[in-house]
Amino acid sequence: MTGRRVAIVGAAIALLTATGAAHHVTAGKRAAFPPEDDVVYLPRTDALRVGAVGHRELVADLLFLRAILYFSTQLTGARNYEWLDRHLDVITELDPHFHAPYIFGTRATVYNGLTITNEMVMSSTHFAEQGLKAFPNDWELAFTEGCNWLFEMKTNDPKEKEAWRRKGGALIRRASLVGGGPVWLSSLAARIMTEEGEADGAIRYLEEQYLAAQDDKTRQELHNLLLAKRAANVDRLTRARDEFNAAWQRTLPYATADLFVLTGEAPSPRLDLPFLTTDEVLAASEREDREAEARWRGTAPPGRAFAGGAEPSQGSAFEARARK
Repeated sequence: MTGRRVAIVGAAIALLTATGAAHHVTAGKRAAFPPEDDVVYLPRTDALRVGAVGHRELVADLLFLRAILYFSTQLTGARNYEWLDRHLDVITELDPHFHAPYIFGTRATVYNGLTITNEMVMSSTHFAEQGLKAFPNDWELAFTEGCNWLFEMKTNDPKEKEAWRRKGGALIRRASLVGGGPVWLSSLAARIMTEEGEADGAIRYLEEQYLAAQDDKTRQELHNLLLAKRAANVDRLTRARDEFNAAWQRTLPYATADLFVLTGEAPSPRLDLPFLTTDEVLAASEREDREAEARWRGTAPPGRAFAGGAEPSQGSAFEARARK
């Protein structure tokens, strides 16, 4: 029995020695690998669902920790984020109602130490859009996507820039309407809309915010903004009304306002004398009339020839008109 015990103890010691040696060799080989190599590969989502055996939320949590480790390692290393989108997409597919990966994805894909490009901004927008499908009332996701379109996307095309601006303004308006965000969201959305020329929309938006305000301070700030916007809008409408009435009275004062709206303001008729005498025939005719009138009154120089080649007779139509 004693010999058997000695053999067992000897075998255990040998096994532990071999295990330690193998661990030492493995650790040495692993030290030669880049530290991020063990967090790059990720199985297909379907395989992970099967492997989760009903605990998809737990697997999503573990993968999220792995994604954060991968990001932080790259942030202080080579800054190669090629697999970051893949990790976050798998996490949100496993657990669509896991809020943190969406927020992390909107930020990490853009603010990671690299020069921001439109491709990076679109990755951020992708996670914001996916997050809003699962959390339609999340102000932070809507606000982030709105800022992406307003401030981060770059283009030299004015039409494209204006389209992005309007889209971003609508998202920031959505962010402020769903509630939960800071107080300044309301005024920010209103200013963006006003800069776009949508003053009426800004007023309606402030009215909605005023009705939904939960505290007196916010309600008073919205009240002041609403009064200012309404006053500016009234001034704008008053100027437009005065301009319309002036054009109406100048062009069609004898007609109804509805008819003037249909016809619009007519161009200047240009019936002034300098315009009419630009034609040589008309100019010659006017000169003939002036000279004939001067001769009839006895003021023309003696022997002055008329432009028509002959002096007008005493029975001319001009003299007949003058005698009346």
